[in-house]
Amino acid sequence: MAERRQRRKINKVLFSAVLTLALLLSSAAAAFAWYDFTQSYTNTFSGSVSKTKVILHKYAKTPAGDILQDPVAGAQFLLYRVSGANQAQIGGLYTTDSSGKITVTGLGPGSYMFREQAPSYGYTYDLDAAGAAVTDYPFTITLDDAQGTTPVYVEAYNRQQQSALEIRKAVTNADGSALTPQQQTQDYTFTVNFADGGTYNYQIDGGAVQSLVSGNTLTLKQGQTALFSNLPVGLHYDVYETPGPDYVTTSSGNSGSIIKDALSSAVFTNIYGMNTTGKTQITVEKIVAGNDIPASESGRAFGFTMTVNNDAPTRFTLKAGESKTFELNSGDAYTITEDDPFPYGYLQSAVVNGSGTACAPVINVTYTNTYVGPVMATISGEKTWDLGNDPAAHLPNSVAVQLLANGVVVQTATVRQDTAGKWLYSFTAPQYDGAGQVIAYTVAEAPVAGFQSVVTGTNIKNTWIKTVTATPAQVQKVISGIKPAQADVFSFLMTPQAGAPMPQGTVNGAKTITIAGEGTANFGSITYTAPGTYSYLITEVKGNSAYIYDTAAYTLTVVVGEQAGQLTVSSA
Repeated sequence: MAERRQRRKINKVLFSAVLTLALLLSSAAAAFAWYDFTQSYTNTFSGSVSKTKVILHKYAKTPAGDILQDPVAGAQFLLYRVSGANQAQIGGLYTTDSSGKITVTGLGPGSYMFREQAPSYGYTYDLDAAGAAVTDYPFTITLDDAQGTTPVYVEAYNRQQQSALEIRKAVTNADGSALTPQQQTQDYTFTVNFADGGTYNYQIDGGAVQSLVSGNTLTLKQGQTALFSNLPVGLHYDVYETPGPDYVTTSSGNSGSIIKDALSSAVFTNIYGMNTTGKTQITVEKIVAGNDIPASESGRAFGFTMTVNNDAPTRFTLKAGESKTFELNSGDAYTITEDDPFPYGYLQSAVVNGSGTACAPVINVTYTNTYVGPVMATISGEKTWDLGNDPAAHLPNSVAVQLLANGVVVQTATVRQDTAGKWLYSFTAPQYDGAGQVIAYTVAEAPVAGFQSVVTGTNIKNTWIKTVTATPAQVQKVISGIKPAQADVFSFLMTPQAGAPMPQGTVNGAKTITIAGEGTANFGSITYTAPGTYSYLITEVKGNSAYIYDTAAYTLTVVVGEQAGQLTVSSA
């Protein structure tokens, strides 16, 4: 029995890092973990093969948190795959379309998360039960989801911001005389339309709260004001005063959009005793204001409707800076309304003489829209190469250049050489974040085998570095105790850490070698194409039960440096 215990050999393995001093040139590519996920303009994700369609739908909530069915366009998201505490970004910046949707296809089974970057104008983040902003919307794709045709739906929310609209009534006499008691107490009727068809509360001079359904009327006397204090930001409205036979009407702000942190005003002035004979030339001018309006908006045409008395309405369009003139009979009642521009990223911020009476030889009507949609920045750069006159140097077919917003990848472009021999790239991305701060953009690229990359501003220069081949991992096998008459075979496993390059013969990300009895062996030559510190884990595979195996896991570290355009290898 004692002899049997003695024959259980102590199997001890010693490892040493042996450098290959003859550095060999090789064009073998490094095993970098890099994925090129490119988001198309239709927000379609191109990645692993899967039938899954994921649809995020952004809805509005009231400031109190009640869910509305209104879609929210222009909200910006990033997408992540989640594995425990690790989050890997997928694609670039996704933006909800006019129906409030983002559609992503090609995602495999797993856990994911949409993270909201910036709500659109007039909205803010949803709140959880503790009052904290909700920015993350997790979802899971099961194996059945990936193989099926039913979309995975993700619902996300933004809360509406609110602001106010006032309707003011003024009455004067053309000759400057004092108002009569009848003029001071007369009721004037206003029709109020809201683009969402909703019902909203108002007060007249701070009095009782009243409700008005869109399309219904309210009445005001001289000097009174009706205040709607809780209207959604961006809501389009039109206000019309019913004309009377004894006065003419001028107006400002009769049509417009509810503006964040500002009071919108519709002011109507009735003038008694004004002469209304002859003809009136009414000229309607379109003004577009706002900083950094995208070039794509330069040809935007805005739609208008003009109604005179009870005649059939006239439709026309105007671009920024254009105008159109109409001839009316003095005394005609007219209204001019603009189609709601908010879906295109504009607030109707100022209107002068949009409704009233043709009461002067010339009336100038101006409609001013302010752009509040996403302000886009163009980030352009050039990729250049220094091959160092090395005949072994070769350019890749393409490179992947990333755009980072405040350090987070938001877009990826595949860049190729153009017909002029240049490698140019350009990104279009929002200029401001949700807090109105300018986004700091930088560029980076996927590692290119054989090249060292230097980024200057938004330009990238790659310099060819001669690769180096080394055989850094050698195993020495030692058997303690009584050695068997016939040598047994022992196996050893090398596993790369963090994407370190591996020698030929690697299978499923690892390489196995064997030694018969005692002796030494190495895992083969490894080609290094970029400076860095690379680590490998080396273990023995447990085999014959007659041995006590060395259970230690050994870490081999290889340091690759660069000197005068040549990679050099050392071990740590």
